[in-house]
Amino acid sequence: TVLAIELMCACQGLEFARRINSDRPMKSGKGIEAAFGAVRRQIRHLDRDRVLYDDIQKAIILALDGSVIKAVEKSIGMLD
Repeated sequence: TVLAIELMCACQGLEFARRINSDRPMKSGKGIEAAFGAVRRQIRHLDRDRVLYDDIQKAIILALDGSVIKAVEKSIGMLD
């Protein structure tokens, strides 16, 4: 569950950092972008208050089924 929450928070953080620095957008590596895409395909940006139960459940599935790792490895190669 902790990893699932961390995935959601990391995506939110990346989006906020990009908005704050819109004149000089933050660049992420290929692996980070692959992980971000895997999460955002299932869980949309939190732009206003909402019940997070469904988002957390989706994030747990992403963490447990290896979807994020698979997306990263597809982008940058096998992780050790």
